[in-house]
Parts: sequence; structure tokens; C-alpha cells
Amino acid sequence: MINTIFEVVDCGLIVLDQGGSVVLWNEWITQHSGVSKECALGKPLVELFPEVKEGIFGEVIEKICSNQLACGVEHLKGQFLPLYQQSPNTAFKSSELIWQQISLKLLTQPEQKTHCLIQIFQYIPEVESCLLRSARESGKFRELQSLQLLKCSLYKEEKRSNIALSSISDGVIIVDAKGRIERLNLVAEQLTGWKHIDAKNQPLEDIFRLSHDQPLDGDRHHKKNAKIESMNDVELTLIGVGDARFPIELSVANIEGADHCSEGSVIVFRDISQSRKMAAQLLWNATHDLLTGLENRFQFERRLEHMLENATRHGKQHALLYIDLDQFKIVNDTCGHIAGDELLRRLTNMLKFKVRKSDTLARLGGDEFGILLEGCPLDSAIVMANDLRSLVNEFRFSWEGKILSMSLSIGLVVIDKDSVDASSLLSAADAACYSAKDAGRNRLHVYHTRDSEAAKRRGEMQWLPRIHRALEGDMFELFGQRIDAINPDKESIPHIELLLRMHEKGGVVIGPGAFIPAAERYNLMSTIDRWVVERGLQYLATNPTLDGCSHFMLNINLSGASLAEPGFLEFMLDLIKQLDISAERLCFEVTETAAIANLDDAVSFITALKAIGCSFALDDFGSGLSSFAYLKHLPVDYLKIDGGFVKDMLDDPIDRAMVEAINRIGHIMGIKTVAEFVENGEILEALREAGVDYAQGYYIDKPHSLMGWSEPEQQTLPSVVA
Repeated sequence: MINTIFEVVDCGLIVLDQGGSVVLWNEWITQHSGVSKECALGKPLVELFPEVKEGIFGEVIEKICSNQLACGVEHLKGQFLPLYQQSPNTAFKSSELIWQQISLKLLTQPEQKTHCLIQIFQYIPEVESCLLRSARESGKFRELQSLQLLKCSLYKEEKRSNIALSSISDGVIIVDAKGRIERLNLVAEQLTGWKHIDAKNQPLEDIFRLSHDQPLDGDRHHKKNAKIESMNDVELTLIGVGDARFPIELSVANIEGADHCSEGSVIVFRDISQSRKMAAQLLWNATHDLLTGLENRFQFERRLEHMLENATRHGKQHALLYIDLDQFKIVNDTCGHIAGDELLRRLTNMLKFKVRKSDTLARLGGDEFGILLEGCPLDSAIVMANDLRSLVNEFRFSWEGKILSMSLSIGLVVIDKDSVDASSLLSAADAACYSAKDAGRNRLHVYHTRDSEAAKRRGEMQWLPRIHRALEGDMFELFGQRIDAINPDKESIPHIELLLRMHEKGGVVIGPGAFIPAAERYNLMSTIDRWVVERGLQYLATNPTLDGCSHFMLNINLSGASLAEPGFLEFMLDLIKQLDISAERLCFEVTETAAIANLDDAVSFITALKAIGCSFALDDFGSGLSSFAYLKHLPVDYLKIDGGFVKDMLDDPIDRAMVEAINRIGHIMGIKTVAEFVENGEILEALREAGVDYAQGYYIDKPHSLMGWSEPEQQTLPSVVA
């Protein structure tokens, strides 16, 4: 509920951390600045709005963030931020900038660093100027500089004062030069517990009781020329009915008469109990996970940085545990996401009970948790991690008659004086956790500097931003390699297999073997497959012929993730129809291991595309389970014999026998065979003798970029026959 309120309030809300970076950014700010929440979070405000660097606005933010502002709050008016009436994309004139009334407040919580809350309201200066001008022309005041003075002016005009004061949402008290009550508005009556008729002519200190070192009193009003010193937005505690106490924000303005004598003062105050609760809730939401109540990744990383600083400066040793719930997806798939959420809450309570008060337990992602063990050597950390594993391993989760068991995979990293930075520690712990999962799950893996398996995982993680950059910057490129019939006949159709390369700065071209493992591990293969399919079909639509032949087929590799991804099949069908491509010219390749791992999905996927005329090839057959029983259930047209058998078939009789057996079984099932890794004429001749249908490899053709390959030179299959 509170999050909904933050988004729909008719004002801007921004929360900055101690370094001036954004931790909260509501919808009002997005609408009037054009900067989305996703772009703003985590970035310094000065980077989003360079105007902040200059002038009093930036100075106030700096003072608040460093806790150097005495009263902890400041109010400003003007055009400090580039906020527009309309969308910033259409607002070019400075006249369309919003005039802003800005409150900047200091937020603190126990054991937390300071934050700055910025509230932004829109106000229309022309209206205020009109009222001020009217007041000056009346001759009653020489100068009015604030809303509180304007309220006092309206009070003197009784006909308008009742409406104005009763409609103000703040409490307003007007006192005369002697410090006696002249007027309480309705809100002031509610907050003080006094009716206006009873409070009139009473001393201010009897009606407006404050808990403060220097409470307001009327002594300074006894002399005719005495003036109240103006107070702006001081936070005090008001003592109400029954000695109830609640915080208020207070402003006092002196009323100066024509002869420079004080005619009294206007006190404007508001109950800030709810705003304090809201500010505390904002801060809590920015640093905690809403489902489990644990600290979130943002706060966890801050505590990790603090712990790292302690280790490097004072030689202390701590430990970091990176925890992943094994097979958590099964719970969501079998019982639903409501059950998954309940399981996370129960496991959270178990883990909280086990860790020490000095430790930090946080939820880092969907089913990932982190624990910082303060002042904990490696041996003790290992004991703690194994205790957590045993605790969860013994737990049984019951939901609607189903009983499920859970286990943890844990990566452990020591934090000491040799640790580099927080990012490296998290990366190492994550890699160690994946090593534990790869070793069979329900395990602990301790990261060491020379840990080759964890280093491999870290290397894969480092590919993630490079893959994202390549996708966003269109830095992938398609290559093609011919697949030719070994004994061409009238039914033989040449094929081109699409191969993927990545470009980086300096003209570096990277093969798929470097980045595909990372893409598979971190669920990016479907995104890459969509890129390849879309570009490949566009190429075929604009290059219908190859060597003057209009019947070549285009082979496109698909990952197992794409076979099971909802919507991927529809994406391909729509694209084929949109580009008006003959489906008979498309052959999709899936690996044996991917097809068997997703057998039901693979069969449904293949059947749907074959129904419109597409062909399918089972790639790398023999490298995985090599089950001919599975092959009977897969309606494929081509069987690609794994190149590991082909390249050594001349020297290894077992490899040759495997090639011949796969070829024979394929032909019995009506499937054409393709041999990979054909590197020389001798291998080609052996394949011809074995009766294999197609050959692919460097002896047949080397991969070429499709950018300059729309009409390649005529090439014929090399022959070793005299």
C-alpha cells in the first residue's frame, strides 16, 4: 500500500544516499523530467541534473548528505531542476519549466548513514505575485516575503481570512504584539486541543506547549518595539491533549507594521508524524526485500564494502557466503509462485534463527541469499555454512499434500587484508557457488585464488556485459559455411550453415566457443537465437540465390532454451510469414543433448515447423547420450555425425565404426547423414565409401562473412577420385 502511495502522490519524491546517489525516484519525477526510474536508480543526482552542481540547491544537498545542516531541513523556491509541464521531449521553451517549491530533509535511522529526502511541489508564482501586489497597494504592509505573512494580511481582512485559514492544511496561530492568542484555525484547534473561542487572549505558552530547550513564550512581546526572531521549519515536539506528544515542523514569521513596530507574529506548524513514518518507510523499502524482510542486494553490498574496509585497515578477517537454493524452480513449477514465496519466507526465518546478531543475512535475488560473517575465520565459516546446509536439508516443505525437500549450494570467500574490492568478492563467491552446484548440489565450495573451476565461472560472468553490449550495439555478425553433397544427384540441395561471431573494439573477432557457454549459463541463448533467426531470415529474403541456384537451404542453429521458451515458436512462424520466405528452404539444427533434455518440447517444436515445410537436423550426434531409442521419437531429416568421430576415423577403427553405424541407422530410419570436421581428401573419400550423404568442414569450405557473400564465386566439391 505504501509503495502505491509513493507513486500516486501529486508531488515529486527523491531519496539520495550519503554519496548523493538516487535510491528512490517516484512516477511524478519521471513524468516531469523524462528520466525513468530504471535510469535514475544508483546514479548521482548531479549526473542526471548537471544544474544541481551550481548554486544553493547543490550546497544544501551536500550539507544534508554530510549531516552539516543544523535544523536538518531546508525550503527553496524557484526553477532549480529541469522539470516541465509537458513531456520534456516536447518542452523547449523556458516558460514551460515548472516553478518548484522544494523541501530538502535529513533522514536517519539507527546504525544507518544519512539520506536526503527531496519533496517537490509545483506552484504558480504569478498567483502569489498578484496577491502580494494587492497587499502592497492596500498600504497595510510594506513588504511581504512569505506565505505566512500573506496569511496575516488576509486575517486583517476578516471577510477573506475565515475562508483562507480554514482551508489551510497546516495549523495556524496568530498572536498579537504581547504574545496573546488572536486566532487559531481549525487545524490548530485539532492539534493543540483548544477551541479558538477558549484560547483567544490566552498567553501563547499556555496554548501552544512545546518540548524544546528554548520554548516560545510571550515575554519578548511586552515591549511595543520588540520583534520575534523568525524561525523557519524547526522540528519540535508539541504537547497536545492528555500530554500526547507528536513531532511538528514549525515556522514563525514576524508581522511588521508601518512604523516598523511588531504587530505580532504568525505561527504555522504541521504534524509530521506521518511524513516521518513515510520517510522511514521509504528508506526501509530502498534497503530491504519486501517479500522476506531481509536486507536487499543494495544494502548488502554497502555492508560488504564497510566490512572490506575494516579488513584492509585493521587486519580483521571476515567471511562471505553466497547461497543458492537447489531446484527452487521445481517448487514454482509444481506448486505455483505463491508456494514459492511461502517457502522463501519459511527458509528466511530458519536462516535468521541460525546466524549471529552481528552477521548480515540478505536476499540477493530470486532464490539467492548472502551472509556476511563478521570476525569469522575460515574454519568457523565452514562450520557455519555446513550447519546451514544440514538445517535446510532436514527441512520438509509441505504444500497442498505435496512434501518437498530442499538443499543449499554455498560459495564461501574469505574477506581479509588481501581482498581487492567488493565486486571481486561477490563475483568470486558467486563463481564458487556455481562450482558447488556443478559438483552435484547440496555442497560447500571454498574459493581460493588458484581455484580453476571457480575461475572458469568468474570468466563466464565477465562475458555477460560483453554479450549485452554486442546485442545492444548490433556487434554480432553472421558467417556462413557450405554443406555439400558427397555424391551429388538431382535431389541433392546445397546448404549454408549460419555461424555466429562477435566483434569488439580494435577489430577483434571472437568465435562462439568463447561466449556461448556464458550465454547458456546465464539464460541469454534465447535472446541470441532471436537475433540470429531474424538476421538470417532477412539475409535469405534479400539473397534468394547462391551460385545462381535458387534451391539452397539455410541451416540455423537453435538452443535447447529456445525450444522450451514460450512465444519463441510463434516468433519464428510470424517472421517466416512476414518476410514471405519459403519454409522448404529452412533447416533448423538442434543438438542431441538439447533435444533429449527437452524431449517433449523438442518434439512439439519440430512437429509445428515441419508442418509448414521446414527441415530439422540433429547436430553433434554421438557426443551426448547417443541413444538411438530417442532418435525414433525425433522427426528429424538430417543426422549430423559429431566431428570428434570424423576427424580421427582414418586412424581409429572405433571412430570409423561409429561413423558407419550412425550412418547406417540413419539411412534405415530414412534420415540423411552429414559428416562434420571434414579436413582433408582422405577423410572425404572414407565418408564416400561409408555412404555418408553430406560433408562439412574446412576441406569443403571455410566460413565466410555473409556481408560480402551474397554472390560468392563458383566452388565445386573437391574430389579424390582420379
